[in-house]
Amino acid sequence: MSSVQSPALSYNAQQYRVKISFTRADALRSSTPPTEMILRAKNKLDAIKSEGKIDFYQVYEDKLASVWDAIRHATDLPENYRVQITLAAGAPAIEGLKVLHSPPPNSGVLVSLENPVDPNLIQREWVKTTILNAAHKFKLDGLFLPQLQSALVRIFSGEKVENFLVSAATAMPDVHLDGKPFSVMANKARGEVVVFVADVVAVQNDQILENICSMVRQSIEKLKLTGIARMRFIKSDMISCIKESLHGPERFGYGTPMAVLAAIPVDADKVSSIKIPPRRYLTLKVSEDKMSAAIILFDLKTYHEPGFVMTKEFLEEQLQLNGIKCGVNDEIFAELEEIFSKRGNLNNKVAARGWTSIAGSDPYLHMVYKDAPSVVEDSGPINIRDAQQRMIVQKGQIFGEVRYAKPAETGMTVLGQILPAPDGPPLAVNVGEGVEERSPGKFFALSDGVPKFEDNNLSIMTILVHEGDVNLKSGNIYFDGPVEIKGTVDVGSVVRVRGPLKIHGSIIGAYVSSREPIEVVESIVTGEKGKVTCASHIKADFIENSNIECDGTLTVNRSLISSNVVAGPFIRALAGDGVVGGGTIVCRGLVLSANVGFAKGARTILKVGVDNKIMRRISIREKRVLDLQDSQERYKNEFRELAQKRANQLTAKHKKQKEQLIKKMSQIRPMIEKAALQLEEVKATMTYSNDAIIAASNLFAANCTIEIGGQGFVMEVDMIAAAVIAKLVRDTHLVTFDEMKSEIERKLGEAPSASTEEEKKAS
Repeated sequence: MSSVQSPALSYNAQQYRVKISFTRADALRSSTPPTEMILRAKNKLDAIKSEGKIDFYQVYEDKLASVWDAIRHATDLPENYRVQITLAAGAPAIEGLKVLHSPPPNSGVLVSLENPVDPNLIQREWVKTTILNAAHKFKLDGLFLPQLQSALVRIFSGEKVENFLVSAATAMPDVHLDGKPFSVMANKARGEVVVFVADVVAVQNDQILENICSMVRQSIEKLKLTGIARMRFIKSDMISCIKESLHGPERFGYGTPMAVLAAIPVDADKVSSIKIPPRRYLTLKVSEDKMSAAIILFDLKTYHEPGFVMTKEFLEEQLQLNGIKCGVNDEIFAELEEIFSKRGNLNNKVAARGWTSIAGSDPYLHMVYKDAPSVVEDSGPINIRDAQQRMIVQKGQIFGEVRYAKPAETGMTVLGQILPAPDGPPLAVNVGEGVEERSPGKFFALSDGVPKFEDNNLSIMTILVHEGDVNLKSGNIYFDGPVEIKGTVDVGSVVRVRGPLKIHGSIIGAYVSSREPIEVVESIVTGEKGKVTCASHIKADFIENSNIECDGTLTVNRSLISSNVVAGPFIRALAGDGVVGGGTIVCRGLVLSANVGFAKGARTILKVGVDNKIMRRISIREKRVLDLQDSQERYKNEFRELAQKRANQLTAKHKKQKEQLIKKMSQIRPMIEKAALQLEEVKATMTYSNDAIIAASNLFAANCTIEIGGQGFVMEVDMIAAAVIAKLVRDTHLVTFDEMKSEIERKLGEAPSASTEEEKKAS
């Protein structure tokens, strides 16, 4: 029986949200979450962002790491216990929604919405994600979720929301339930009722849920006595949230006690006719600059009023009654509280103070292209090597942005007017070649390349110099220009370029391709899975056990051994003891080496004087035919196994499989016939060269299968300084090396790669 893949990702296309699901067994196998899952989530939302569907996205890596660690230590849970959390979420830009950093003394964000949202067009999760993303930018370690939920309920109920405070999670006092599974608490200042749940398992009982509802109703009635005319009990949302927590990280104690919003006041504009306004005990006067408000006309008899009590909630209420919206300052409250305790005169005492905005400081150029994967795949598995690449930018990509080490802070008057932060000091950036500053402080690439920022000069280099090896850590290389790699291209890596490529190390088990010449200072050993392809010329010190396709010439300093090679004008080994032997060698013009083939050892197959491009097409068609034939044989075997079963042994699934196999077998036969016909058509286009040469200046081994100019030739014995040519001379294809020396030099001279001093000396 097949098992569910774990860990697993799921994507909600409506909410632009990626969730990850994993078991405790997954967490026990590794101390850290799987990096590839995080990269897949990033790449998915990167792709959605590039399509213009979302304005931003956020990845909750810290939360995943915390939950992963928590479930590892949850020893009371079985290993197959599965948890699901949101790993990443994005949202489009929401017109009219503003989220500002709440100034001191309040730590949190201020949420405002100019126009009511249309629930049919705007998802609730989009607004939530936007607010959380803003909090993350303000370096707030999360928000108090009941207040965030309160903002969302108001927004989607059509209420007016202006500078609505959502406090930071760290600004809320710790709640201790002393062993109780839950507690219901009311916030008089905000008019909100919150349920704190310590044991999400214990509260799943219907009777306990009803007890919670009963306590919420009691809290609502108490709040009404304080002057809140109408309250809204969000019962269904509250119960749904509590029940869903049973399958979330709260099940094993993460994030508990869990805070759930239960009730909020109805919008004051809608119930003003029945709401009893609170009494104003303090009269305040705002300064001309609107940055402070002082108490005026205070009567000492006010101390005899039973409703005059100096608490933060009381002072906040009095500020609001006077139109003051900047909140309570702790220092000011402490001073007023001390005077209150002594029954002193509060006249002319400052009750509220605003704060000025602060510009950002210490500007620096942040290379934003290093923050996210540069290669995105729309579907299928994500290549981690592609995601690791952080060196190259693509044309049209934003790659640099001026930021400030100390971020700017907005200010606020006592009347709640936001004071935008002034512009910070500019960063001197001299825009060079390949760079465009499309908006102040934002730099875009005009071509593919490597960003360079030195001495305030910013440019895009169209030549890539890669220091060190190309491997899993560095990522793959895709570049539309010249590339120099000062190391080795390691197993599994991909290097795909359009300009000349020079590799100072080796190619080992990798895929390398270029339109321009490839030079490998050391060796090429691709193995079965790797390959080197080039539309121009390839030169290496040594090639062994490799797959090589080259439309131009192939030159090795030493030997070419046990490889499958397809090349154009010539294949040549320069060394005086060089060898071209083993594997299959296909070449259009000339194969030249001191030694060709092995006297003892693996057989060498030589096909020279054939069109190398057509040979590649033939190879592709042959593989297509073989793959189809293998599939046909597999279908037959599977059908034979089902046919051998008795009728009473066939399940509905077996019968369906049988029908599908009959359909597949009927479809694959014409596919094989068509592929075989296409193969024959390609073979019919083959052309041959009548001046092709295979030459060995030292030993030409008889252990070779030779086809030259479309004709087979058998070397009966090993020959010294011999050559095999396409034309018959004295009724044979075999001649001495000296006879062909001048012709060989002519062919080398005509080839585009014969310009190096090293090859001229060798010839």
